[in-house]
Amino acid sequence: MPLLEAQSKIGFSRETYKLPTDVKSELQQYCRFANSDADHVVVKALQYVFAKDKDFSAWKKTSAALPVVEETSQRKVGRPKTNPPWNSAA
Repeated sequence: MPLLEAQSKIGFSRETYKLPTDVKSELQQYCRFANSDADHVVVKALQYVFAKDKDFSAWKKTSAALPVVEETSQRKVGRPKTNPPWNSAA
């Protein structure tokens, strides 16, 4: 029997995260085991951690007045693309 409860339909926002290959493999296996998609498993796993972490709960109470700033991922900016030699105006 899966540790996580059944999936429900709620609104979502999309985020992108990197996972180590072995963690991704375990996630995929757990999804098959629980007959759920990865989104559901990740959400439930995070909710479980948030609920069980007593230090986090205490920290949230002391930090409740602080505004939550949404972090944005910053992509590396590579070198500008140059035109190939056959496309140059000479």
